[in-house]
Amino acid sequence: MNGSSVLRADLNLIDNVTVINTRDTIENQILRVVAHLPILTIVMALVGNSAAFLIFRLTDEMKNMSSMVYLSFVAVTDTMTLFLWNLDHYLVTIHGFQLEHLSVFNCKLLVFIQYSSQQMSGLLLSMICIDRYFTIIATPGSFISRLPFATVKSALIWSTSIVLFLALLNMHILILNGYHEPVTLVVENLTNGTTIAYNKTNNFLCYRYSPHFILAPTWDYVNMALYNFLPYILMSIFNYLLIRKTMSTSRSFRSSNDQQQIKMNRKKMRLTISLVIITNAFIVMTLPGMIAYGFFFNLLYSSSLGMIIGFLADGLQFLNHASLFFICFLSNVKFRQIVIQKFKHLFNLVAKKRIFDTQIMEMTSKQTEMSRTGN
Repeated sequence: MNGSSVLRADLNLIDNVTVINTRDTIENQILRVVAHLPILTIVMALVGNSAAFLIFRLTDEMKNMSSMVYLSFVAVTDTMTLFLWNLDHYLVTIHGFQLEHLSVFNCKLLVFIQYSSQQMSGLLLSMICIDRYFTIIATPGSFISRLPFATVKSALIWSTSIVLFLALLNMHILILNGYHEPVTLVVENLTNGTTIAYNKTNNFLCYRYSPHFILAPTWDYVNMALYNFLPYILMSIFNYLLIRKTMSTSRSFRSSNDQQQIKMNRKKMRLTISLVIITNAFIVMTLPGMIAYGFFFNLLYSSSLGMIIGFLADGLQFLNHASLFFICFLSNVKFRQIVIQKFKHLFNLVAKKRIFDTQIMEMTSKQTEMSRTGN
């Protein structure tokens, strides 16, 4: 949510929206319903992304693939993106407060995590496209095969480097974010001629470093570049190259009589298509939110209907960060087979436990009956 931090920095804007909502009952009711979607998104992410991470890192079929290393990092960063700006939609609309304004700790840590995790997800997904392209075009002994791609080790190095770089890039938020207005002395003359003096309580302002520097929208432009524009460009270029290479490979192996080679190429194509779908889903689902908050923020938040549209666009964006498991399940045959296999195994364990419990109950019942008969 690129322009969304402006909302957090301008509480007067929220007050204006509240007045509009009170006046427009139907739109207000719709807004309150839509505001509950972030809770569903968080539950989906906690369950789905956790399951996806375990499959990527612990199953023999996945853990030795470089693409799955990137996706395991994405599963973590995607989940991290959902606990501030996404959750604020619910908290502001239903409860009237924002997490980052509750304390200095929240302001520094949560805003730092929000910016950095979004950027990490975007660039890690971009690296998947780059890594996959160099993997499928590399031939043994060629220069491309010696590039730092296509291995688990290189994927771990790239992923860790991206995480550390973006954490350092956003470190100023962790250090400087949050400004305490200075305590001011207020002198008042009462009607009876008495003069009183007192200290006005200082306010804590998040998204502000000093009286003259506000984090939003300055850092939002950087965030938009690293989370949206750069990943969009890289994904579009390398997805185009991947699709072109996949189509070329498909035409070539149709005329081949080597069944083993055909089977291996089909597996590579399926993985490539799955990764293209995952990265294109990121573009499609985050683009509306980027446009809405990056270019039409003031217009959207001038009415309740605009807020509903903004919430839905933003909700679609955050839904992408909660849908990795489901996109992989639909697009990746091997992933789907593993999930079904695990569910069958779990079902068999439950069934065996029920049979075992039934047998124990029957044995206990027989022993009780025999003891009664013996007595």
